[in-house]
Amino acid sequence: MITVQEVFERMTAEYEDTHVLANLTLVHYKADWKKYIIGKGCKWLNAPIKNVKPSQIFDHYRTITADCVMKRSTFNNLKSIVNAVFDYAIIHDIPCVKASTVDTKRLRFAPENDKWEGVYTLVDRQKIFEVCEKMKPTVYTKAVELMFCLDIRIGELRALHKEDVNLENNNVYIGHQMIDVKTDKVNRHSERVNIMKGKQEAGKRYEPLSKRAVRVIKWLFENYPDTDWLLPSKGDNTPIRTHRFNDNLKKICEKAGVQYFSSHGIRFHTISAMYDAGIREKRIQTLSGHTTADMTRHYNKNIDMTVEDEKIREILG
Repeated sequence: MITVQEVFERMTAEYEDTHVLANLTLVHYKADWKKYIIGKGCKWLNAPIKNVKPSQIFDHYRTITADCVMKRSTFNNLKSIVNAVFDYAIIHDIPCVKASTVDTKRLRFAPENDKWEGVYTLVDRQKIFEVCEKMKPTVYTKAVELMFCLDIRIGELRALHKEDVNLENNNVYIGHQMIDVKTDKVNRHSERVNIMKGKQEAGKRYEPLSKRAVRVIKWLFENYPDTDWLLPSKGDNTPIRTHRFNDNLKKICEKAGVQYFSSHGIRFHTISAMYDAGIREKRIQTLSGHTTADMTRHYNKNIDMTVEDEKIREILG
């Protein structure tokens, strides 16, 4: 009889081979499973999965959330993994309960501090641009400028080829991303794929280029003529790296005197700025490559309060 642990191992091995999930997601799956299932002495870990009862799943959840030491977001990530394991068993005709039906409303969690409570403002962006203009130009300073000019994920930015840019129409095609193709640190390396985040075709899109974006791209064309990558790393054979992008962004933020929020914070800024500017939500959703409006709304942090203040004055005036 197959155990819960064996189902987990079979599932992750299959997903790694077929890219059903992004490999970075699998890295997190394995880490959370090791920490909160194996590491917390889960009593049903090595039990036949068909014998595990909903009450036993709940008991483990209650154990790891005792004394409100776990944040809800952390728990939700773990719960998603457990649900995936039991769902995997079900679709492979291995009898078991459906773990997603376990009611967890009675559990209590540690206070959640919103990582994105702050977000780059329009003033912050201008300060960052000014610092980039004063610094010696590099592929990374130009990458920071360009990311602030696009509604794009860092993996999509890294994957851009020169052929994706159309300067005649002033737009860029976003139809690829860089993903890790191994889940262990030793063999992990990036690969350019045309499978977008969430495996959704909606992620493929064209975005308009601003005058600044065009200037940045022309500089990249002129200074890196012998590579297909729009943003090549040293040696021109691979694209820029995420950690080096964030290292450079942090240094630029320090020089600009603004709070650092990483590459993902730029995406929050861009979407929030479009909301503030009154761009139609459906258009923002398309530019963001999201399949639902709820996904897009998650990124709306309202970075310019004066916009709403003016609207309120009009309504109440």
